[in-house]
Amino acid sequence: GATRKQVLEQNYNTIKSWKKSGFLDKAKSAVRENSKKRHELKVRSTFGKDVSLDCHLVPFSSEDKTHLLLMINDISERIQAEEALQIITDEQAVLLGAMPAMIFWIDKEGNFIRVNEPFAAALKTFPDEISGKSLFDLYPEDQARKYHSDNLEVIETGKPKKNIDEPVQTPAGTMWVCTDKIPYRDKEGN
Repeated sequence: GATRKQVLEQNYNTIKSWKKSGFLDKAKSAVRENSKKRHELKVRSTFGKDVSLDCHLVPFSSEDKTHLLLMINDISERIQAEEALQIITDEQAVLLGAMPAMIFWIDKEGNFIRVNEPFAAALKTFPDEISGKSLFDLYPEDQARKYHSDNLEVIETGKPKKNIDEPVQTPAGTMWVCTDKIPYRDKEGN
């Protein structure tokens, strides 16, 4: 939000936004310790622009004077994208947790990537306790083999299987469920 001339006329020791954000302390620390520093900050610039910055501070000597090389990348778009993604992730977690249906993501090896609360509750555990475990860790071998076979068929054909009535062994006993298995592929088709 400034001209080159305006930027060059500044002394970093007097820039209000540097003082307010704590960035001036980082700059002085880099010079004092003669060590490279990296700092991400959100700041309103001297010229009134709100930005997120990834700053690299590199002290160096020239003609027996210590100088500070400053490399700044504007990461505002990345930060905005991360914040938007976090909102979507949080909303998805609320929705999946509120649904009474048992929902899970499983990879082609039969490992659970993610499960919702009702799925974990049926196994009397927590979602984080299931992530990374395989079907064979959670179910009797014959049942796990059947689930895995169905999953591979869905993955290989790319066609969903719906309305599968099947028993599920849980710590509370056998539960009958109606299962839908839907393939999901990433950008590379995996």
